[in-house]
Amino acid sequence: MERELSRRDFLLTATVVVGLVVILVGLLTACASKKEKGPGANGPGANEVWLIGWVYEPETITVPVGATVTWNNTTRDYHTVTSDDGLFDSRLGGGQSFSYTFTQSGTFAYHDGATDPPTTGKVVVK
Repeated sequence: MERELSRRDFLLTATVVVGLVVILVGLLTACASKKEKGPGANGPGANEVWLIGWVYEPETITVPVGATVTWNNTTRDYHTVTSDDGLFDSRLGGGQSFSYTFTQSGTFAYHDGATDPPTTGKVVVK
């Protein structure tokens, strides 16, 4: 014999299902963000730029004259860090990094020549 769900039973079941979905989405999001991010768990450190997916993070970084900026490729694919004015050009395999020391003030644009359209970023040196 079929039994009808009472309103209370229905609401309880719906609440449990929604709760499980929320937990599952949270776990999947946490796993995906750990996989995407590289050397540290909380994002780029001072004077550090990460290539995450198809973007530089942060897109613009401000540093003092004499600072060394390090780019980390957190993906499995190769990417480049190529200065628009020819100061530096580095091809990075998955998990590799590249550093450059800025000895003069100014705004220095760069791009990833391996993406189409190119991923872009800027270093502002004060």
